[in-house]
Amino acid sequence: MIRVMIAGMLGGVMLITNLSDRCSYLEKALREIEKTIYNMPYSLQETTEGYELILYDGERQEVFSMVYPKEPWVYEIGEGVFEVGFSTGSPARYTFYFRQEDGKLTDGFSNAKVFGGQYIAYRTWDGGQWDAPLILTDIFGEGILYQEIYRNFSVTADPMSSIYGIELTDEEHVMLKYCEGEDYTVVNEVVEIEKTSSLQ
Repeated sequence: MIRVMIAGMLGGVMLITNLSDRCSYLEKALREIEKTIYNMPYSLQETTEGYELILYDGERQEVFSMVYPKEPWVYEIGEGVFEVGFSTGSPARYTFYFRQEDGKLTDGFSNAKVFGGQYIAYRTWDGGQWDAPLILTDIFGEGILYQEIYRNFSVTADPMSSIYGIELTDEEHVMLKYCEGEDYTVVNEVVEIEKTSSLQ
């Protein structure tokens, strides 16, 4: 079947006389072959405008398409869950998350940290709100976890830069490492998180 598919696509290419149309057809054909053979959840092609990223759900249907000026990354952070991101400067980055099974996408985050395989930590930035809390939530916002942590986080160029690390130690606790106050004191703190039947 694969041979028939490839032969058919190559036959279609030969019918196209315009070189740019032929290249465009070949790129689309290669994306279809990648999806079919490898069950890849995405396709990334360099174009004259930048890098075109297309995401596919478990049924191999296109659920997202975007052209980025810089090459984005896509990597699996958990079974069937992928982080999509690109650099916005060193060390700033912008990410969102994608679940292949149902094609669900999250909102975007600046410098978020993933922990425990299914949770995310981030701080919002609304023009100078240095006292913004650290928000812990499940990646896809399905009500498994949502908690706001208020501390005297140090002022940094990016709010998440004051958060050095976060790690799920068990079902009920996370270990936070952050800098605090004007003297940027490094603090290691175990924080109790909300108990829910879904948090496992």
